[in-house]
Amino acid sequence: MSVILLQMRGQGVSVKDVNQHEFVKAFAAFLKKLVIISYFLIVIKIHQLRREVDQLYAWDSDTCQ
Repeated sequence: MSVILLQMRGQGVSVKDVNQHEFVKAFAAFLKKLVIISYFLIVIKIHQLRREVDQLYAWDSDTCQ
């Protein structure tokens, strides 16, 4: 992927100058990492929300007794 990025950063590089097979493989790997990162961010956010709900429930049950 770094070879493709170096080729793309140079001036005057068109789509035809890049090996299409390598580009598609690198782009697919990038999207796969992006999906994995997004999934973990969602899991972390859900965990934080559950913790907040548990804390609110614990506070509410302590004050209602």
